[in-house]
This record gives sequence, structure tokens and C-alpha cells, in this order.
Amino acid sequence: MPFAKRDSSGSIVALTAAAEPGSDEPIAADHPDVIAFLGDGDAAASRLAALDTTMARVTEDLIDVLVTRGVLMFTDLPASAQRKLLERQRLRERRDAAPGTFLAPEGDDLI
Repeated sequence: MPFAKRDSSGSIVALTAAAEPGSDEPIAADHPDVIAFLGDGDAAASRLAALDTTMARVTEDLIDVLVTRGVLMFTDLPASAQRKLLERQRLRERRDAAPGTFLAPEGDDLI
């Protein structure tokens, strides 16, 4: 359970893992004041979803590097993972083959 530090108006200004001077109020992680301090729950969920998309691309690139260097055999991956990776690769290749494509998100290059 985190501990809250509040300002003179009662708003949380800091959260700590352990009680400290000025941060000695135990507070539930799902308390509305904690959620408000950490940011809008919907915005955080949207940001996490966006990061999931970019992390999927990072994972694909990592697998490509490991396969290229012979550290991992593509066939060592479960069949479902192989299908998903091949499908994403095929879709990106088709998208990138379109001249002047506007579909490629900025910064979607290989790492």
C-alpha cells in the first residue's frame, strides 16, 4: 500500500512505497485521489495500448535479429507465433510497396 504526501489543499503531491516524513498517510492504490494523481485512467489505458503496438514491433525486430544471428530458429517458435509474425510481415511489406503510402506510421522503421 502506498503512502501519500498532500499539499495544503489536500491534493496528493507524492506517493511513496514506505512511510516517510510528510508521506505517512497509507492510501489504497485504487483510491480516487491516487488515480487522479497518476493521471486519467482512460488516458493511461490509451497510452498503454499505443505502447503495446510499438512493443509488438520491437518484439518482431528482436526476433528478426535473433534469427538472423542464428541465436533462434524461426521454427522454434510456436506455430501460432510463426503465423502471426509472418502475417504482420506480409502486411507491412504490402503497405510499404505502395508508392507514396500514407499508411506507414512515422518512425515505423526497423530498430
